[in-house]
Amino acid sequence: MEQLCFGERNTTFEKLQGCNVATVNALALGTTMIGIRVYDVMRAVDYLKSRKEVDGSRIGCMGISGGGTATLY
Repeated sequence: MEQLCFGERNTTFEKLQGCNVATVNALALGTTMIGIRVYDVMRAVDYLKSRKEVDGSRIGCMGISGGGTATLY
């Protein structure tokens, strides 16, 4: 899945400014970007586990940089 501020989840504004503005906005709302991204991953795993064609015991996650951090958490 694509993380917030990347790929199709990247708005035109974020393409110009990067994730800095989204990070500051998250902090102003009392959360962090990594918290939002980890929550997204948790919900993606929940969705995959709900699918009958998915073996929930074999779901894996990997990433580089921010994706690796989200995987660690």
